[in-house]
Amino acid sequence: MIRWRRVLFIALVAGGIVATAILTPVAYFAYRAAARAVVHPIPATDVEQRDILRVLLETQEYSGVPPPPGYGGGEPAPKKKFLVFIDRTLAICSEAETVPAGDDRCPPWSRSLYPAEIDPNIPERLVRELMAGNREARVAAVPDLPALVVADQAEIRAVLDSGSWDAFYARYPDSTGLLLTTRAVLSADRSRALIYAEYYCDGLCGTGTLHYLRRAGGSWTIERNFRCWIS
Repeated sequence: MIRWRRVLFIALVAGGIVATAILTPVAYFAYRAAARAVVHPIPATDVEQRDILRVLLETQEYSGVPPPPGYGGGEPAPKKKFLVFIDRTLAICSEAETVPAGDDRCPPWSRSLYPAEIDPNIPERLVRELMAGNREARVAAVPDLPALVVADQAEIRAVLDSGSWDAFYARYPDSTGLLLTTRAVLSADRSRALIYAEYYCDGLCGTGTLHYLRRAGGSWTIERNFRCWIS
């Protein structure tokens, strides 16, 4: 009888060890998944946002619609002078992974980002913080640059909802197009930043890009661009 009790005891101890060995990694990964799900976005200050936008405007190609046929044979292409910048930030549909864009749970004119499809060199946590920090459109912090004209969001929507880029260029004849961005979010040590920007110059001329930046010596540089879409 004592022997059977000893065997039963040993079996229970061994079973406990095996269960612990199996469940500990499961619990660990469940903890890690839960930790990833809780995000605390750190939005850029107005000063940081303006500095980041200056970098985008100095380094990215926002040159407008290509010149019409007939240019390039010695005749210079028409000069464009400025870029139109929307006075409100872009909203991101934070439920885009489960809810299609345009659903009532997504803000009007919101965009969708899918972290699983984004360059793995851009931290997924920062992508999710960008989504969480831009659930709603807010007043944009705009750098004071001569090549930038700030436009009212409602006015631009009215023009573009009519489907007429001719109307847009009639109002802004020397424009290279239209730029909209989210508010940037920063890493915990504020040395990295992520911002999403959309640029349009016609119905079939546009891009949506994530810009991952690094700060060193008080200035920002773009470390990686990820093109989410192009038309």
